[in-house]
Amino acid sequence: MTRHGDPPPPLNWAPWNKAIARIALVGLPNVVDAVHAVDRATWEVDRAMRVRHEVGLEYWIEQRKLIETELERFIRAARIQLDRHNKGLPERLVGRPSDDDPWWSISSNVAPRDNSTDGSE
Repeated sequence: MTRHGDPPPPLNWAPWNKAIARIALVGLPNVVDAVHAVDRATWEVDRAMRVRHEVGLEYWIEQRKLIETELERFIRAARIQLDRHNKGLPERLVGRPSDDDPWWSISSNVAPRDNSTDGSE
C-alpha cells in the first residue's frame, strides 16, 4: 500500500497479457475485439495515473467507468459465445459500492476496522 502522493507500485502485467493472448487464440472476432478494448482502456487509465500522475478519487471514479463499459461489452460477447441462450447479465458486474454510497466519503486516513475474529481477546 502506498502513501498518498507516492507513485503506485510496479505491476506484473504478464498474467494479464497471457489471459488476453489466450482469449485471442480461441475467441470469436467480436470477443477478441471486446477484450482488446478492455485492455486498451486499462492501459489508458494506468498510463494516466503512472505517467501523467492523474490521481484522486474523483478521477478514478470517472476513469473506472471507461474500463467497466468495455468489460461489460466483453462479458456479454463472451457469454454469447459460450451460451447462445444466455438470459442476460445481472444489473451490476461488481460488488463495489455505488458512486453515491457514503463509503466513498470516508477519509483515506482512517484505517479499516478489522472485524475478523482470531479467537484471542
